This record gives sequence, structure tokens and C-alpha cells, in this order.
Amino acid sequence: GLTILGYLDQNLTEVIVNKKDRLFKKSPGYHLDLFVCGVGMYPLLSILGLPYTHAATVRSLAHVLSLTTYETVPGADGKTMITKVTGCVEQRVSHLVVHLLMFVSLAATPLLRLVPQFIIIGIFLYLGMSSIRGNAMFDRMWLF
Repeated sequence: GLTILGYLDQNLTEVIVNKKDRLFKKSPGYHLDLFVCGVGMYPLLSILGLPYTHAATVRSLAHVLSLTTYETVPGADGKTMITKVTGCVEQRVSHLVVHLLMFVSLAATPLLRLVPQFIIIGIFLYLGMSSIRGNAMFDRMWLF
């Protein structure tokens, strides 16, 4: 069951992130990362008794959206403005920095315990509410 769930999560994340709308210049390696995980990571994690990796769908999609460049163009009627994707900055540095900061946060756990819980809850509430704008599901819900 976990194998199927991991496979579906990985492939759905890749399909969502690598949509043609994003105008990537480099072609996606759809099953390369799944192969690397299956041959290298999963056996090692199994031997060490550690949990398996996952595709991190929300984080991956948010990262791609933040690197996407947009342009506002006039619509067909000339009155409305349409936001159009012009491309995406393709790089690996920000992923590396995000994961390094996640690693540093493990070392900073004693400091993070000093932060009151309601502040942490407020930060997550703000991040959740601010990510609603631009989400296709919520945009469609507001149409009705």
C-alpha cells in the first residue's frame, strides 16, 4: 500500500508541477527521481529504519509558483486585464537553501520552544489564508 501511495504521490506532483502552462525550457525527467529513490534512497532508509521520502506536493507547487514570471496583458475586449505566464526561473539553488534551513531548524529546536504556541499558530494561519488567493480550487468556488 505504501509503495502505491508513494508512486501516485510522486507522479501526481510531477504532473502538476511540470504542466505545459509553466513554459519550462528543460524537459522533465519524470521517472528519474523515482528511480533514484527506489535504487538508492529506499534501500538505505529501510536498512537504517528511517521513514521514506515523499514528493511534498504543496511545497513543490508553491515553490514553482513563486519562481513563475507573469505578464499582464489586455483582454480581447480591451477593458479587462489577463495575467499570462511568461516563463519560470529554472534553478536548483532555492531548493538547496530551503532544505538547508530545514536542517538548521532541527538544531534550533531549543530556541523554537521559547516561541509561544499562539504565535506559531498565527503564522501558519496567515500562511494558509494568504495562499488561498491564486489557488484554482478557491478561485472557482468564488465564481458561484
